[in-house]
Amino acid sequence: MRQQIKSLWQAPQNGDGHRLVAILLIAALYVAGAKIGLLLAFVNPSATAVWPPTGLALAALLLFGIQLWPGIFLGALLANITTAGSLWTSCGIAFGNTLEAVAGVYLINRFAGGVHAFDRPQDVLKFAALAGLASTALSATVGVTTLYLGGLAAFSECEEIWFTWWLGDMGGALVVAPALILWGSHPRLALSTREQWERCLALTLLVSAGFLTFALFPAADIRTASAAFLIVPILLWSAIRFDRKETAAAVLLASGIAVWGTLNSYGPFVRKAPNESLLLVQEFSSILAVMILTIAAAIHSRNQIEEALRKSEESLKESDRRKNEFLATLSHELRNPLAPIRNAVQILKAKGPRDPDLVWSRDLIEHQVGQMARLMDDLLDISRITSNKLELRKSRIDLASVVKNALDTSRPIIDEAGHELTVALSSEPLYLDADPVRLGQVFSNLLNNAAKYSREGGRIRLSAERRDNEVVVSVKDSGIGIAPEMLPHIFDMFTQAQPVLERSQGGLGIGLSLVKKLVEMHGGSIEARSDGPEKGSEFILRLPLLRQDSAASAPPESNEDRPMAGKCRILVVDDLKNNADSLAMLLKIAGHDVETAYDGASGISAAERFRPDVVLLDLGMPKITGYDVCRQIRNQPWGESMCLVALSGWGQEEDRLRTRAAGFDHHLIKPVDPESLDKLLASLPSG
Repeated sequence: MRQQIKSLWQAPQNGDGHRLVAILLIAALYVAGAKIGLLLAFVNPSATAVWPPTGLALAALLLFGIQLWPGIFLGALLANITTAGSLWTSCGIAFGNTLEAVAGVYLINRFAGGVHAFDRPQDVLKFAALAGLASTALSATVGVTTLYLGGLAAFSECEEIWFTWWLGDMGGALVVAPALILWGSHPRLALSTREQWERCLALTLLVSAGFLTFALFPAADIRTASAAFLIVPILLWSAIRFDRKETAAAVLLASGIAVWGTLNSYGPFVRKAPNESLLLVQEFSSILAVMILTIAAAIHSRNQIEEALRKSEESLKESDRRKNEFLATLSHELRNPLAPIRNAVQILKAKGPRDPDLVWSRDLIEHQVGQMARLMDDLLDISRITSNKLELRKSRIDLASVVKNALDTSRPIIDEAGHELTVALSSEPLYLDADPVRLGQVFSNLLNNAAKYSREGGRIRLSAERRDNEVVVSVKDSGIGIAPEMLPHIFDMFTQAQPVLERSQGGLGIGLSLVKKLVEMHGGSIEARSDGPEKGSEFILRLPLLRQDSAASAPPESNEDRPMAGKCRILVVDDLKNNADSLAMLLKIAGHDVETAYDGASGISAAERFRPDVVLLDLGMPKITGYDVCRQIRNQPWGESMCLVALSGWGQEEDRLRTRAAGFDHHLIKPVDPESLDKLLASLPSG
C-alpha cells in the first residue's frame, strides 16, 4: 500500500492525475475514520474522545510525504461539513486538523527520527511529547475556537470540549499512529512455525484478558478494578518477545476492546457520563501505549546493538583469518627465494675460497638470511598465538642448555656491536618443563634486543638463580633505556620505544610481545624495568621449576655421539629450478646420491626409476601438487616404505597435519636448515 500510494504521488509520467488519486484515497480513509469517531461525540457534534483520523493523518504524511496534506484537509472538511456546522466552520476545523498533522510530522522528522521514531526509547518519548501532546493541542485550540466563533459552542462548554478534543486526538496519535507507521514501514513478517504458535497463544490470551475485563464483569463489580491490569503482562510479553509492529498492533487491539467494553457499560472505566468514561479509556490506553512501545523500542535497540556486535565480531574474526592467511602466504612467498640463497651459502662454506673478504661476504649473507627467516618466524608465531594455534612441545630440560643455545644464536649480533657480555648462572642444575626451542627463542629475543638498543661497546648481563620454586632470569643492558610512559606498553604488539632508532636497527616491534606470550604459555611472567632514557633496561623473567624428584629423573642432554648421516639416495622435486639445483648440489657435496625433478609428473617417474631412500618434495607445484605426488607414490608397492619429506614455506600446525594426512613422514620449512636436514637424514635406518 505504501509503495502504491507513493508511486501514485511521484509518478512523473501521469502527473496530476495520479496525485489527485493519492489525495482522494487519503481523504476517503480520513472520512471513514472520522465518521466512526464522531459516532461517539457526546459533548459536541464535532468533538469526540475517540479520534482515529489523527493517527491516520500522522502515518500518511510520515510514510508518504508531507505533500499529501491536501488529502487531510479534504477529508476533514467533508467529515465535518456532513456532520454539523457551516462551510466556514468546517474549513476552520479542517485547517486545525491539517495543521496538527503537518506540525506533528515536521516535529517528528526534526527531533524524533521520523518513521524510525520507535527504534529507540528516547525517540518514543519524543514522539509522545511532540505528536501526542504538542501538535494535538493545535487542532483542539483551532477547532474549539472555530466552534465558539461560529456559534456552535458556548464559552462555558469550551473547556470540556477542548479537553475532549485534545485527549481524543492524543489517543489517535499514540495508539493508532504507531501501528500504522510500523506496519507501513516494515510490512513483511517472516515467522517460523514455533513463532507463529507463540503469537497465536499471545493473541488468544490478550483477547481473553480483554473480554474478561471489558465484557464479563459489569461496571459495578469490584473485580473489574483488578481485572484491568490483566492485559499489561501480555503486552509486556509482546514487547519483549515480538516485533515492534506486532506490539503496536496488540496495543491498538487492547484499546479497541477497552472502548467497546466501556461503551457497553463493562470494565473499570465506566462512569455516569459516557464522555467521561471514554476519556478515562483514552488516558489509560495512551499511557499504556507509551509505556509498552518504549519497552519494545528498548528491546529493539538492545537487539540492534547485539546484532551489530555480532557482525563486528564476525568481521574481526574474518579479518583475523585473512591476516593469518596473508602472513602464511607472505612467509611462503618470501621463504622460496631464501631457500636457494641459504643453499648457495652452504655450498660456498663447503667449497668456496678462503679469502677473508669472500668469507666475510658469505657470512654476512648467511646472517641476513637467518635474520629474515627469524622475522618471518616471529610474524607467524604471533599469528599462531593470537589464534590459539601454537602448541608447546614440552620436555624436561636444563636451563643452562637452553641459555647456551640462545647465546650461540645471539653471539654474532653481540660481537658485531662490540658489547661486553657477562653470564652468571646458578651452579646447581635448574630443570624446567618447557619447550626448548620456544624458550630459547625467548632468551635470544631478549639478548638481541639488548644488543640492538645499546650503544657500541655496551654491557649486557644475563643471570639466573633459584628463588623458592621458580627460576628468575634477568637480562640487563646499559642501552638507551625506556621512557616511563612507555613501560606499561612495552609488551604491546608493534610498540617501539624509539621508533627512529629501532628502524635503523631493524625489527617489526613484535619481539617483546612474542616473548611475553611465550613466557605466559610456560606458566611464567616477565616484567620490564628502566630508570629512563639512556639509563639501560632490565627484563626479569620468572618460570616455574620442576619438582626435585622430577628434575632428578631428567636425563642429561648431550650432543655427543650423534650419528652422522650415511650416504642416501635422495630425490629433490621442486618446480623452482634454483631451489632444486642448489639443494641437490649441497646434498651431493655431503656425499649423497642425488637426482632432481622439476614438476610433479617427472617426480613420480623419477621416484619409480631411481627408487630413492628419501624424497624431498615441494608442495606448491603446478598441475600435480606435492600432496598428490605423495599420494601416488604411497599407492605404489615400491613407495610404501619410502621416506617422504615435505618442503614448504607453509609451516603452521594445520599445514603439518595436512601433510601427515597425505602420507608424508616429515615436514621441513623453507629455507631448510642444513643442520635439521642432516639430523633428519642421520636418523633414517641404514640400508
